[in-house]
Amino acid sequence: MRGRFLVFIGFLAIACGGSGEDKEDFGQVSLSLDTVKVDAKGEILMAGASIFLSDLSPDKDYLYNFDTKNSLLEIINLDALALEEKIKISTEGPNGVGTMVNRVSLAKDGAVAFYNSLRLDILNLEGEKIFGFGYRNHGFEEDFISPNQYLSNQLVFLDQGNEVVGVLYSSKTMDFQSLVRIDFDKKKIEKIDIPELSIVNDFVINFNPGNRSMYFIQPIYMVKVDRKILISNAARGMVQSYDIDDRTVLSKKVDSKIFTDGIQGEYKKHIESQEEINDETWRMDQEIQFSPLIWDPQSKRFYRFSHQKILRAENGNPSKFKVYLTVMDQELNVVDAVEVPSFSKKTNDHFVKDGKIWIYENMEDELGFLRLSIN
Repeated sequence: MRGRFLVFIGFLAIACGGSGEDKEDFGQVSLSLDTVKVDAKGEILMAGASIFLSDLSPDKDYLYNFDTKNSLLEIINLDALALEEKIKISTEGPNGVGTMVNRVSLAKDGAVAFYNSLRLDILNLEGEKIFGFGYRNHGFEEDFISPNQYLSNQLVFLDQGNEVVGVLYSSKTMDFQSLVRIDFDKKKIEKIDIPELSIVNDFVINFNPGNRSMYFIQPIYMVKVDRKILISNAARGMVQSYDIDDRTVLSKKVDSKIFTDGIQGEYKKHIESQEEINDETWRMDQEIQFSPLIWDPQSKRFYRFSHQKILRAENGNPSKFKVYLTVMDQELNVVDAVEVPSFSKKTNDHFVKDGKIWIYENMEDELGFLRLSIN
């Protein structure tokens, strides 16, 4: 699957000039920014180059990052801002996770899940496998994932049993089909239909320059908050709330009032030339697109960045974006929405800890964070 599709989901870090603390005031929202760096304890810390294969402990005190090159799980203490431990992860044998890990998540009871679109393995912190599942040899009584379907590399692990919620796509067109709730213990799969999310299919572009096939998609995001899963997407501002207990879905329109509600134009579905794909994606990137929702349990607020490209990357100079921050209460009502002039790049790599938004920053291949305080 990885060889057939290249799915671009907007994975970039935010840059900010200087260190120390800067402040900006916008209406009801006052922002201040500082920078911190993680002590690697004299070791090479691959999280400095990328934290794409990482997840946080439930209390946000630890970052777990998988170094695929050396098959090591890096455990970083975010309170101490220091590397704490590296754990060897087997790629082969009874505890092996293979060589094609596309996602890492924290499962229940402190275990770590390593997975891709074909299989899921869960290991404890001793590197021992406690659960393994292949999607093609599943043993379910009913159909699981057909050869024409693709389970995305994003799963939300529920608190009970070996149960997850994922996103199902067509493997032929990369169109969104539904969410799925999978109970590995009971060997049951349940589809969660959310018709509103089909809007992302309007903006799938198939780039086919000869014998290759690549897809540009607008991703779907999920975040678990208590007994609900909040579902959003990059193309439009709406948010769906899935109740884990009663299995119902509610949809909420989120209106920032200072920018348009995501992508509004029409775009080609199939493109063959490099020049044409560059022009079409540049045209699309000039529209508003959304990053994932993040939840702050301390203030009981949601935050979401959105962005639109204002300058293409040319002659060695990076592209530039306008970046906005929307603040919402726990019912997803907008408290305020502001432009953040300090930021000129987009990010999907951020989280809330101790009331601040921590934004991943590569500091000359050392792991650092911009920390945004919101008052």
